[in-house]
Amino acid sequence: MVSNNKVYNIIFPIFMMLLFPPFWIVVIPINYLIDYIVVYLSMKYLQISDIKEKTKKVILKVWLFGFLSDIIGSIILLNTGNLSKILNIDSQYWYEHIYNNIAYSPTKNIYSFLIVSLSIFISGLFIYFFNYKLSLDNIDISTRDKKKLALLIAIFTSPYIFLINTPM
Repeated sequence: MVSNNKVYNIIFPIFMMLLFPPFWIVVIPINYLIDYIVVYLSMKYLQISDIKEKTKKVILKVWLFGFLSDIIGSIILLNTGNLSKILNIDSQYWYEHIYNNIAYSPTKNIYSFLIVSLSIFISGLFIYFFNYKLSLDNIDISTRDKKKLALLIAIFTSPYIFLINTPM
């Protein structure tokens, strides 16, 4: 039996790294540098002492958990194709007007924009949680400062790149 279902391709930055390994050479150091700058400047803003030493203690975990959180957001976006079944929406309409826009033009309509924004928000929540509970556990700062630092990291390193239009 032949199926009439179509499978659409989605390209997100995380999958570009799998498809184009040289992309790793660019993404990894830039992402590390951004995370380092955000952690360092956030600690400076919060007037935390021994900033360089504390940044060095946490940066690897912050960076790795940031990647993990971005992957979680990507997985959410990849699985939005199944929402048409859950919401009982015509799958052809869903793929043409929502799912493709999520992949290529997330700002084209309000539905794709909201779904992508929700994915970014969820990634940000994971960034906050991972940093507050795991990355910042080995530095000597107050619980209040850990929460503020984790929040600043989440705000400034969430995967807003998901909102960028990609060529078809």
